[in-house]
Amino acid sequence: MQNYLSLIIRLCWMHPRGLPKPSNWTSTLMDRREELLKRLDSYDAPLDPPPVPTFPQILPNITTPMLTDLEAMESGLKIHFTRLLTFAK
Repeated sequence: MQNYLSLIIRLCWMHPRGLPKPSNWTSTLMDRREELLKRLDSYDAPLDPPPVPTFPQILPNITTPMLTDLEAMESGLKIHFTRLLTFAK
């Protein structure tokens, strides 16, 4: 590891052209920032989210006669059970 680091340091010391000078770091960062923003502007604009569908009421409103009368309960729930059965198929 030490040899690797010393090799990198020697290469940078001997060939300083590969690294930007400290005075140019800010301009280099600004150039890269502008390149990135320019590339982001070239993409398509994001689409709006799809609309949220509204579903019919799954369970009926339970009324007092439904709790006391078996036939009223059957007639109130029959529509919803058939929907559930067709959905399950």
